[in-house]
Amino acid sequence: MKLHKTRNAFRNIKWGLFSKIINMLLQFILRTVIIRKIGADYLGLNSLFTSVLQILSLTELGFSNAVLYSLYRPLAEDDYLLTGKLLNFYKKTYRIIGFLLLGVGIALMPFLNIFIEGDYPADINIHLVYVVYLGNTAISYFLFAYKKTLLTASQREDINNIANLAVSIIFYSLQIFIVVKFASYYLFLFIIPLFTVFENLVCGFMSKRIFPCYECVDEELDSSEKRNIMSRVSSIFVIKIAQMTRNSFDSIFISAFLGLTQITIYNNYYYILSSVSAFMACFTNSVRAAVGNSVVTKTEEENYKEMKKVFFCYMWISGWFSICIAGLAQPFMRIWVGENLLLDNQCVLLLALYFYVLRIGEIRSLYIESVGLWKESRARACLEMFVNVFLNWLLVRKFEIAGIILATIISVLFISQGYGTSILYKYYFKKEKFIDFLIDNLVFGVITGVALIIVELLFELIRVKSIFYILVIRGLICLVVPNIIFLLFLCKDERFFYLKNLLYGLRKGNE
Repeated sequence: MKLHKTRNAFRNIKWGLFSKIINMLLQFILRTVIIRKIGADYLGLNSLFTSVLQILSLTELGFSNAVLYSLYRPLAEDDYLLTGKLLNFYKKTYRIIGFLLLGVGIALMPFLNIFIEGDYPADINIHLVYVVYLGNTAISYFLFAYKKTLLTASQREDINNIANLAVSIIFYSLQIFIVVKFASYYLFLFIIPLFTVFENLVCGFMSKRIFPCYECVDEELDSSEKRNIMSRVSSIFVIKIAQMTRNSFDSIFISAFLGLTQITIYNNYYYILSSVSAFMACFTNSVRAAVGNSVVTKTEEENYKEMKKVFFCYMWISGWFSICIAGLAQPFMRIWVGENLLLDNQCVLLLALYFYVLRIGEIRSLYIESVGLWKESRARACLEMFVNVFLNWLLVRKFEIAGIILATIISVLFISQGYGTSILYKYYFKKEKFIDFLIDNLVFGVITGVALIIVELLFELIRVKSIFYILVIRGLICLVVPNIIFLLFLCKDERFFYLKNLLYGLRKGNE
């Protein structure tokens, strides 16, 4: 299969961004309606059970990534038989994982009260709510989730995005209507599994229509291929545990030590971070298959040059978004949820730093996955997991939510990004290039810091009292000033000319 990488990437980014914007807007409206019509504690339950079930889904995360890696070569070589065998193996294994998740999830039900500090809404049966979320998580394993991986591996992530967009518009609109009209948490809750079923059916239909030649083949994979996949799964499983400590255990620690209201406050801000991260994911998801294809068809030196270009584009966007989060989150939250549900300014700056630190390793992770260096990354993941959990437990007692954020920043910056990046340069790229990468990171970090300081100084000159006008003026400053500073510092970098030519070519419709 010949991939038109630039054209596909541009199409994926376009639909990915459009889908994320609509989803973010609808989720924002839904969260606002729930807070005002039902109460903040209901959102806390939603965040808590979502986090718990994300941890239970770790096995799937490892398996899907392992199969995605296995699909790159047969798709590049048009090996229909091997692709069909892999899809069949994926489908059968997914069903086993679904039953395991249901079993473990049900076994956790007697212990749900441990995860909640203080009271929860009196009219809510938390076990029933949990069962609905558990069933929703398990549904995908029994339907067409494996088809999504085929679309991703063939660089047609835009199909997944289009399906998600169409279903999301219907789904969120219905949920908003239910909450506004009936103020019923249970009605809001029970349509969530319907959304999951419908989205899987749409993706399955679209995948079959676009790639009719790639179907499950009822033949067993070679035992060596199975062993390779399961070896990757075991390694990815460990890595995903570390990632979940950043996302899910944070919410669990806040709930256990500080209560549902505090988890709602934190997750309102984290919702902003995750929404912006979703925009960034449009970029990485759109080029994932292209990177995987390049790894199996190009030399190490060619891939290194490509990675440097991708990293340049990605960190420019990441730095700009980090400054926007630092400058706009607080006035936005004042308008959205009011003074009673605000974090302090120090926490907001820590969240902006948290976002930036996570972005540093995204391109590195993309290449580690494409090269298949999961086994080599296990020790790093274990160390990061234990350090993160220990620091969460230690710092939440003294610094509360700020301690949770700080714990994650420390573990990610010094273990995931430092130690983790060295693995890629040890086993794939040349070791001596590692220093070049660190310098690149330092340069972008310094430029982003300088831009943030200048932006904050300009904020001090704002004299209007209306919070809405403060948000608008800050937004204009964030839109213009950081990018001017980035341009002044980076316009002589040869990668800037690559970016400019790429954007010009895309605008003209060229490949």
